[in-house]
Amino acid sequence: MPFSSVRLKVQLKLAIGRFQLLKAKKAATSAHLRKEIGQLLVAHKEENARIRVERVIREDLTIEAMEILELYCELLLARIGLLDQMKQCDPSLLEPIHSLIYATPRIDVQELNMIRDLLGSKFGKDFLVKGSENFNNTVNPRLLLKLSWDAPDPFLVNEYLKEIAKSNQVDWLPADEIVTTDDVDAQATVQALEKELDTVTNKLSANSGSAHPGSPSAVTSTAPAAVASSSPKAKPLPAKSPPPTKAVADADFDALARRFEALKSRNVMIKVGMVGDSHIGKTTLMVKYVEGMFDDDYIQTLGVNFMEKTIVIRNTEITFSIWDLGGQREFVSMLPLVCNDAVALLFMFDLTRKGTLNSIKEWYRQSRGFNKTAIPFLIGTKYDQFVDLPREDQEEITRQTRKFARAMKASLLFCSSSHDINVKNIFKIVLSKAFDLKCTIPEISEVGAPIREYNN
Repeated sequence: MPFSSVRLKVQLKLAIGRFQLLKAKKAATSAHLRKEIGQLLVAHKEENARIRVERVIREDLTIEAMEILELYCELLLARIGLLDQMKQCDPSLLEPIHSLIYATPRIDVQELNMIRDLLGSKFGKDFLVKGSENFNNTVNPRLLLKLSWDAPDPFLVNEYLKEIAKSNQVDWLPADEIVTTDDVDAQATVQALEKELDTVTNKLSANSGSAHPGSPSAVTSTAPAAVASSSPKAKPLPAKSPPPTKAVADADFDALARRFEALKSRNVMIKVGMVGDSHIGKTTLMVKYVEGMFDDDYIQTLGVNFMEKTIVIRNTEITFSIWDLGGQREFVSMLPLVCNDAVALLFMFDLTRKGTLNSIKEWYRQSRGFNKTAIPFLIGTKYDQFVDLPREDQEEITRQTRKFARAMKASLLFCSSSHDINVKNIFKIVLSKAFDLKCTIPEISEVGAPIREYNN
């Protein structure tokens, strides 16, 4: 695979999103395991608890490793221009790049495979081998420790078990830390001797009057106040909670307010998610809008594809971050990557295949589970082929799409990437909806025409 800085940039961004998703999943798994371990300790099944806690430790170490790798991906993104010009790896990037290469077979993140292959194309096979086997110790040592499959230290296992027992209010300690009756008697004897010594010291202080500021008795005389302030009986007053702020009932209004704040910064990012069945033209629409090209033989999207386009309006840079999800069912698990934080969601179908329209209902249901405030659009693709259908079919399809659009409260547009019909208009309307601006693009409602209905 030839090196491409554009592809590398896309894969780095996808990897960052994947890391964030996996960290959340692993944190949830770890929380569930901790509850199970607490129950095992209550049932005095310590050996089972020790086995489970090793998995918790592994999950925590993996999360920490992902945080390191996520930072390295951010670093490479920031230096993508420099990376593109290099013939040999800059020493400042050797550790981040070799760390990503080393982690690829050890962490199940498929984007790392693409990143490794692209970097291998850039710097050569020998460079890859050195990174994957950590020649010359160029991999981050903290990452090596966190990706190690060595059994955790027994001390660490005990500390985890103690923390889990405490959080689940379970009375448990390791066998070597349980206090015996002899230990209690010894502690009581020491405490009695200390108390007697304090009494004698206080009497000496009273007989000698005021002591020199630097003398031991002067230091001792200030101790009772300090002890009193830290006594368990002296409970600090609870901090006064600030008065609760008034919640805004309408979530859409909150989202709109955030977008206007972003607009003031003169640099705005608008994330747009594209979902729908496979082979309906999502990727060709994205490529047509971003690059102005149409390729009928474009490779089918596997997983998530991603592109950006920046436009300038009145000295404000607006970047469309467009996320395209492959329509195969095995990629539904990646739907949160596309939907989370999206300002608009384009629910797309093929105007010549009625089944792809019927699938929109399930795509809409699942997408709304991850993002309830994104602005919905219903987009019919391949309009250039739609016009060749019999008139009655055009009427029926238009009637059905309008029913879907009304139910979804979505704007409805028919488009054609091959003939550049409504491609730019889709994103212009997205922009106007995102910032509640007046759109001057005329609506079109005639059956057989390239529908544009967005004032819903």
